[in-house]
Amino acid sequence: MHRAVLALVAGTAGLAVLALAAIALGPRTLPPAQPPPLASASAGPSPTSPPTPTVVPTPTNAAALSYGWYRFESVQEGSHVEGPQDPLGLVHLRIRTGVALQVTADFEKVVDPPRPQLELNAAPFATAADGAMVYGYTLVEGAVIRQVSIADGAETPVATIPAAVPQAVLDRSRGLLFYARFGLEDRRYQGIWELDLAGGSERRLLGPSGGIKAEAGAQVRVKLFLTPDRDRLVAVECPTIGTCVVRVWELDGGRPGITVRDMPPDDVAGLTDSEIVVGNRRVNLDTGAMTTTLTCFLPGTVVRTQDGAALIYVADGPWSSCPGGPYRLDALDLSTGVVRTVWSAGDTTATPTLQLVSPDAGLGLELPPSTFLVSPDGLVPPTEASNLVSLPAP
Repeated sequence: MHRAVLALVAGTAGLAVLALAAIALGPRTLPPAQPPPLASASAGPSPTSPPTPTVVPTPTNAAALSYGWYRFESVQEGSHVEGPQDPLGLVHLRIRTGVALQVTADFEKVVDPPRPQLELNAAPFATAADGAMVYGYTLVEGAVIRQVSIADGAETPVATIPAAVPQAVLDRSRGLLFYARFGLEDRRYQGIWELDLAGGSERRLLGPSGGIKAEAGAQVRVKLFLTPDRDRLVAVECPTIGTCVVRVWELDGGRPGITVRDMPPDDVAGLTDSEIVVGNRRVNLDTGAMTTTLTCFLPGTVVRTQDGAALIYVADGPWSSCPGGPYRLDALDLSTGVVRTVWSAGDTTATPTLQLVSPDAGLGLELPPSTFLVSPDGLVPPTEASNLVSLPAP
């Protein structure tokens, strides 16, 4: 299940918001929830006896139960063949959005990036904000940022930034774009910046962290997220080799927040207002305290619930770090620490047809509360075979 996927959050106007990580780049933003307390133990509890999950088939009528999705793919000419790369090195982008089984947009762009080409510091990216997919790509003149409405597929320009930008997050309520900025010519990491969309002025919020090289051409993978309450900007900065740094910018007050070093380079499953879930670790955004959540699992997705949030993850199956049984999804309640099985492929140990659509590469969802999607090969667009699963009541 080595794909790119997005995690979803709820917008301030009641609309769900997604966070997407571009293919091969990771980045994604997060699901909403009330801030849960950190677990007191260093490891999570063992799963309890599984209840029978409630399965709701994917509706063919979007008006009956609509949910949004998008998928972003990026392929460079010459990158999948032996020998020298294609001398053009053009990058082909494919953007798809939809609501349930209806595709609202499906189009391609061919862009000519500056050289060197698909390096981390100038690679195309996609994310989401307030019901819109936001994507970007760097040209010789700078980074072009555009957005696509998930509801109707309409595409509009957001900004062009005189820099290389491999990741950004849009905050419509403030009229700001937050982004990781690299020098257009030397690819030197310049930290986390904001752009005022009305006035066009740039401002640096956070310079490069002490644990990240800011040399010309040094590769840095940056992921940016907004907490569901929009009070914090969270940056996860990772070198190509070594551990990552998690940093917070307090938007309510305009000041730096906590910094957590020596984080493993794991996928981000999602955020609540007070935590970020990275791999099997939960990081408190107020104190920086780190808690080990589970002993073994694959990256999953955080979903909002009536009481807070839950982490849905692959607990067993062909790719699980706890192998031996059929494909199974468990849910960890981030408030109570209770673990329950919420989906099972049955008795077979074969690779399942339906898999969790989870945040680890180029696609994302906006779902009703307390639900997650299982779909063929864990991908969108959804099909008639996809199932929207409701979490059982506590």
